[in-house]
Amino acid sequence: KTVTISDHGTVTYNGSICVDDQNGPKIAVQFGPGFSWIANFTKAASTYSIDSVSFSYNTGDNTTFPDAEDK
Repeated sequence: KTVTISDHGTVTYNGSICVDDQNGPKIAVQFGPGFSWIANFTKAASTYSIDSVSFSYNTGDNTTFPDAEDK
């Protein structure tokens, strides 16, 4: 089943970083309770490449996923 996920009017970018001692660069976008999209990058010289992309969602949200069931 296809669903549309609303941004609930509260999109944040907490967790986005260029680089620090423990993490590489990433873009982290949160929208609504329990929904996030994160892209992690690697850097070689002056070129950035996407290392991984993840999307997390909350199937306990009965408004967005009214027919979700535990498996």
